[in-house]
Order: sequence, then C-alpha cells, then structure tokens
Amino acid sequence: MGVVAQRLDARGIPGVDHGVVLRLAMPLALSTGIQALMGITDTWFIGQISSQALAGMNAACLPTQVALTPFMSLGRAVQTLVAQTYAGGDPKGASRYAWSGVELGLGLLPLCGLLSLLGSLLYSGLPLPAGVAEQAADYWQVRVWGGSALLGSFALAGFFNGIGCTWITL
Repeated sequence: MGVVAQRLDARGIPGVDHGVVLRLAMPLALSTGIQALMGITDTWFIGQISSQALAGMNAACLPTQVALTPFMSLGRAVQTLVAQTYAGGDPKGASRYAWSGVELGLGLLPLCGLLSLLGSLLYSGLPLPAGVAEQAADYWQVRVWGGSALLGSFALAGFFNGIGCTWITL
C-alpha cells in the first residue's frame, strides 16, 4: 500500500507529494465548511420557531457537545487505526476497524437513549427563564439520542478518510 502522499525523488529519497496532500485535504476542508453552514442553518430555523426555542438550544449547546464528544472521538479514532492498518498493507484489517466502530455505535444505543432522557433532570435544576429549560431538554434529547448514530457515521467516514478516499465522505 505505502504512504498515500509519499513520493521518491530521483535519488530514491522519500518526500511529500503536495498535490496528493491538496487532493486529500480539499474535501475535508469543504466538509468542515459545510458542517459550519449546517450549524448556522439549524440556528436560523430554530430562531424562526421562537426566541424561547433559540434560547433553549443555546442553553443546551455546550452540555450537548460535552456529552457527544466521547462518541465523536471514538468514531474519529477509527480513522487513525484504519490509516495505519491500510498503509501497513492490510485493507481487510482496516475495514474491520470501521465495522467495529459501527458495531460499537449500535451497542451504545441504549446508553444514548438513557442519557437523552436525563436532559429534563439536567435542565430543571438550572436557573433558566420560564420555558427555556423545557426547550433545552428537548434539544438535548434529540441530539444525545443520536450519539450512537454519530459514532457510526464518524467511523464510516473515518474508514474512507483513512484509506485516502476523502471525496466519498464529502
């Protein structure tokens, strides 16, 4: 398999093929921009519902991110394992890491369900204006419930990124 962006010069000394790096990085940069645009779009749509709904989303944003970070991190770890295994010449081993991430996501579905139900408890104790705690708990519930799917999708994206097919994940 070899290293994806490695090239050998005339003397056989390894170097970096910057064109390959650019072709790998471009879809990743575009994907990051699209994610930011989706966040702005979510905020705009929720703001159209009510200012109370927007306040609830903002109150839930950081705790939700903290709750979902372990799921995203596990999914992202797949990319590193896939890249190392694939570059080592074991594409089947690389695919096993991806499927392990998907299976772990499915296995954590009950935990995500339980965590999602704890939103009401979490936000009821905070000094939020009337109605905002309920909106925050609703936002939390929907987002955290999807944590296992987030892990699975990050694992699959990590597989394709790890084998150098970053356009597929875009």
